[in-house]
Parts: sequence; structure tokens; C-alpha cells
Amino acid sequence: MKTIEERQTTWMDQTMPADERAAFEAELSSAERNYLEQERAIVADLREGLRHHLAAPPLEAPDFFNHRIMQTIREEETVSQPADTPAGEASESSFWHRLGRLAWLGAGAVALAVVLTASMIPRGGEHAPIDYSAQVIQPRVPADVDGISAVAFHSEESDLTVLWLDGLEYLPDTHAIN
Repeated sequence: MKTIEERQTTWMDQTMPADERAAFEAELSSAERNYLEQERAIVADLREGLRHHLAAPPLEAPDFFNHRIMQTIREEETVSQPADTPAGEASESSFWHRLGRLAWLGAGAVALAVVLTASMIPRGGEHAPIDYSAQVIQPRVPADVDGISAVAFHSEESDLTVLWLDGLEYLPDTHAIN
């Protein structure tokens, strides 16, 4: 089903088939029909004015322009093919030339990717140990909290610190801490 704009356009251009035109005109009120007929007349006047006033100016010497265009095309063709090869062979050799260039470009891209990958990814060698250390000197519980105590234990041998909190409610392992 065409939209109302499409139907109006084909009616104004007078390209609508007779049966569709009769059905479309039956749908219109007299005011809508008068409006659309005025619009059709305005569009027809505009179309005629544009055709008359915007026609391309005739060229005074068309052969000169054609000659210059053909000369430019011939110059471009002679530059693109060597003088000792016929036209058919030049296009075939340029195809293989472009294909070879494309292959070298692909090989260069693969080599660049390999070099970047090898230089950016760390290898499995020995890493310097990371010295993250923190020491709990004196655990402190706020004074307004009753029934909670904190004790800290540190073992130099295991390099381990345990902070024991007593009096807190149980929280399961799966509890999300915000």
C-alpha cells in the first residue's frame, strides 16, 4: 500500500493509473481536491519554468572539448603502460603487479604483527619478587562499638599476619562486600 504522499505525488505527476486515480479522487473532499489541483498547477508552472530557464547552454566549440578530453585519456593510458607492451598485455601485467604488491603488503603486516606480539607479551622468565608489606601495629576498635575486640598476630617465619576480630556477626563467603 502506498503512502498518501506517494499517491498524491503520482496524482500530481499524472502518472497514476486510471482505476487508482478514480479511487483516490473519490477519497478526496472538494476542498482537498481544489487544493491539490492548485498545487498541481503550481508544480506544472515551476517544472516548465525550470525546463525553459535552466537548460544547459550550448557549447560553442564542442569538438575542441572532446579533443582535449580524448587527449588527456590517451596521455593517462600511455603513462600507465610501457611503450613496448601492447594494451592487452599492459592491463594483465598491471593486475599481477598489483596482486604481487598486495601479497608483499600482507606479508609485511603479518611480520609486523609477529614482532609486536613478541615484544609486547612477557615471557615466563624469573620476575623480581614484589615486596608488598603491611604491618598491623595496634588494632583499634572505635569506642562507640561494644562487644567487639581485635587482636593482631604476625609470624616472621611465614611472613603472615592474622587479624582476629571477635564479636562480629557471621558473614558467609559468598556475601558481597561493598
